[in-house]
Amino acid sequence: MPLFGGTPFDTDVDKVTSESNIAEDWGLILDICDRIKANSNAPKDAFKSIMRRLKTPNPHVQLQSLVLLGACVSNCGKPFHQEVSSRDFCADARNIVSKGHPKVSEKMRLLLKDWSEKEMKNDPSCSLITQLYNSLKTEGFGFSSSDDTPKPTQTFSKDPNVVSSQQEEDDIAKVRLIPPILPRKITKPTEPGSTLQPTNPSRNTETRPSAKRSLHYLEQLEPNTKTKILSPAQEVMIELAREEHAWLKREHELRVEILQLEIRTAQYKGEEARRSLNKVNANMNSDP
Repeated sequence: MPLFGGTPFDTDVDKVTSESNIAEDWGLILDICDRIKANSNAPKDAFKSIMRRLKTPNPHVQLQSLVLLGACVSNCGKPFHQEVSSRDFCADARNIVSKGHPKVSEKMRLLLKDWSEKEMKNDPSCSLITQLYNSLKTEGFGFSSSDDTPKPTQTFSKDPNVVSSQQEEDDIAKVRLIPPILPRKITKPTEPGSTLQPTNPSRNTETRPSAKRSLHYLEQLEPNTKTKILSPAQEVMIELAREEHAWLKREHELRVEILQLEIRTAQYKGEEARRSLNKVNANMNSDP
């Protein structure tokens, strides 16, 4: 027999409601329920032990105590119901609902609802539980689980011209600032020995940006990309600016290559002309 006012259920109840538990021990919970049904004095001792743990200030212990209490009400019959339906318990339950931890308060309210609508619904000896449940409802307390609360859903329009947020509208406006990438045309040689004509840089100055301007867009659109989370629209903007800058850089390289080719061609023609002139002069000097 336990000393100092303890009960035979203290050891097992302490294990079931230990603050170090990470899951309910349903094997031990059902074993406690079987022990309660096997002895006429057991409901009172078990209820006393459970209430001792329920009054612990640790919310995790309190939640596990309510799980055990709910299992005992569901499995141990009317003798245990009468222990629960007391003025002392109703006062403790009201205090938990109004001042306890949100999760513990929610669990207590769900148990009161379940008992009033199922286990103790038609039992006049358990009317205190039903009265407490109705009183709390009148005072405005909710009795639905937070998991049952419907979550707001965002609907998207099928119309591609309709934006769903101000951020999306701002991103689209920024995309429109990027100049279009227009095709470039470079004249190719048609005959061997002909020279490539460089494209006049002043032709498309009004229809396409310069490489410097494209680089300016890239610098404006890509600030702190290592630490900033970009939207899909911003990523598209940066990628378009990168492609535009790379294309303009390559076009500049091609222009340089064309000019170098023209210079080499002119040098070759000059050397060939000099050789021809020297040959003519040599022939003239050798004639009698």
